[in-house]
Amino acid sequence: MAEVASHAKGQDRRPRVPGGRRKRVAVVFTDDEYELVQLKAVSAGVSVPRLLVDSVLYSDRRSVAARRAQSAELQKALRDLRGIATNVNQLTMTANASGHVIAGTADALAALARIEDRLVDAIEGFR
Repeated sequence: MAEVASHAKGQDRRPRVPGGRRKRVAVVFTDDEYELVQLKAVSAGVSVPRLLVDSVLYSDRRSVAARRAQSAELQKALRDLRGIATNVNQLTMTANASGHVIAGTADALAALARIEDRLVDAIEGFR
């Protein structure tokens, strides 16, 4: 099955395929049915067509909302990791220049280990 590609505006798009997608399906709903489908799409943060495609093609995977939540957790962990890596780099440069280890070094390394654990858990969830 084709994986989802990231769109420039941050929306998920399916990758292009040779020859394009030429088959269309018209779906007719009652007002109540459409309202329910619309509510589910809004709560998942996707359009109605995207909800329908995901529901059929990717029904064996996590829901759209679950994938987005997990992606947000990965992004947060990555931001945290970058910040801590910068701090560790500064501590290392100071220790190399002065010959003394600064007091916050152990705490920074412990935070780095916690972030690593979060990333490993989140990545395992994607598999």
